[in-house]
Amino acid sequence: MMSTHTPIRRRPAAPVLLAAVSLAVLLTGLAACSRSGTEEDVGTSPQSAQEAAAPGSAPAKDQSTETRGTQSARDGSHALVDSAASSQTTREAAVLVSEPFTESRFKELTGDDGLVLVEISATWCPTCREQKQVLARFQQQHPEVPLTILNVDFDKQKKWVKHFKAPRQSTLALYRGGERVWFSVGEQREKAIFEALLQAAGASA
Repeated sequence: MMSTHTPIRRRPAAPVLLAAVSLAVLLTGLAACSRSGTEEDVGTSPQSAQEAAAPGSAPAKDQSTETRGTQSARDGSHALVDSAASSQTTREAAVLVSEPFTESRFKELTGDDGLVLVEISATWCPTCREQKQVLARFQQQHPEVPLTILNVDFDKQKKWVKHFKAPRQSTLALYRGGERVWFSVGEQREKAIFEALLQAAGASA
């Protein structure tokens, strides 16, 4: 008795291979697209990336504007320093015009109704030096005031120190004619001295 064998039919492999190839092509295309997008992101400018990361942030300051502002501030500071230095130079440049005190000169000036300031001072006295600077500035700023300053040496002219009743050096005695109109000891404030001299001269401060 002969056995009967049913032959096994095998499906062709071509469709399976075609599907595999198609899948590979698809994956390759996706990978290429992914790489292209990454390269575009990397190529974005730093400013664009910053704007994208912080859309609501304020724009960066213009460095040239800041530089100009800093330079202007420096120029202003230099101008203030120069102005202060110029003012200080003017203050120090003033030179007092005075005469040594003599009795005859004092009588001559007061007899003519002149404005005379008797300045009793000592060379070693710092307050006296400051007073001289203030008086020099007054002469410089008010040349229209006919003021004559007579200097009494505190150490060498004791007779006149007592005559003018000066308790110590740095005493100022202002006369209009033969009358004493102002007396001060140790005064070195510019405003106070200027006001006294202008008032006696009949001028406004």
